[in-house]
Amino acid sequence: MFAAKGRPMPDTSPVVSVAKSVGNGEEKKAMRAGNEYERPRHSRMPIRSVVLISQGPLSWTSEVENISATGVLVLRPAGWHGAPGDTCVLDLLLGEELHINLEACVVRLSADHIGFEYTRIPENKEAELWSLLGRHADDVAG
Repeated sequence: MFAAKGRPMPDTSPVVSVAKSVGNGEEKKAMRAGNEYERPRHSRMPIRSVVLISQGPLSWTSEVENISATGVLVLRPAGWHGAPGDTCVLDLLLGEELHINLEACVVRLSADHIGFEYTRIPENKEAELWSLLGRHADDVAG
């Protein structure tokens, strides 16, 4: 697209603008800080289960709304005052037999929900999580 006198118009799309403004590998930090820069979301599996959110000496119980290969969306518990970029420990109780303790970073935040991105999943729990998500993917595809 060109402006008057044949000069190119600057690209003002949000994705490009944020990426240009942060540069040098800061894109992920910008995403975690809630900027306009977005990336594609992975398939999310709706699920209702209990989660314990721990942040230092504080903890809250809540409910999982959905889960994916990269993160989890939970209902925001009363009294929780975290911010994008905060790291928490999540204890996910998925069904009666699957308990996963992992580290996650806050990437999305609203008045009602917290979106977490996994930062560390114990090796002995990865296969169980992928199996759960794989069964969901099979159900969606089939």
